[in-house]
Amino acid sequence: MATRPRRIRNLNLPQVEDVEPAKDEHDNSVENDNNENVQGPPDIDGLLARMPRYHPRSPIKIIWPNGEVRQVLGDFTISNLLQLEGGKVIVGTDENGVPNERSASILGQHLGQIAEKPSLAPLHIQRWDNALFKTHKEQMIKDVEEKFEFPRSTIQLTRDWILMTVNNRWRAYKSKLKKQYFNPEERSLDEIIKGKPPTVNEHQWRALVGFWCQEAHKKLCATNSR
Repeated sequence: MATRPRRIRNLNLPQVEDVEPAKDEHDNSVENDNNENVQGPPDIDGLLARMPRYHPRSPIKIIWPNGEVRQVLGDFTISNLLQLEGGKVIVGTDENGVPNERSASILGQHLGQIAEKPSLAPLHIQRWDNALFKTHKEQMIKDVEEKFEFPRSTIQLTRDWILMTVNNRWRAYKSKLKKQYFNPEERSLDEIIKGKPPTVNEHQWRALVGFWCQEAHKKLCATNSR
């Protein structure tokens, strides 16, 4: 049987309250018959140690693998997300599957990170609708659903929204890289390749620069700039 986590004691932290699991909306809140293998929350004292004393916004709700739901009545950032150790941030959505709660901002930041991650959103694949992206898209959804919990009733719509958002961030990221690092009028092609951004995979950067140098791409850019 999973043990109940310790309550916060003698710390000037925002209040953390237990709430009943939302069984109608979140599959993970259903009781697990094999409680010996269910993971409970990590040490909340350590997780919330740097949070401010007060924040007027709505709480962030977190569901743990054992079905327990807790809420954080204070700041919660993308760095806190990485410390949950199995917990998931609950994200409410509208009837179209679009996130519409405060937790959506955390989700948005995470999607921005995915769009710049070479293993999930590689830069050497020219188009988002390329068949080579299929496996990467599946990995993106898996990554997100390991950290966030969504209503089951609109989950496919939410997945579509997630991929659309990552696509927009991925394209914006490539545009940013091109503006900052691709300057053939000032540097040679070899210098541009050697001067790759520090966070970009070398193979992917070389392929991306090669794509930018293609005549078809240059003509398209010239047409779009008119």
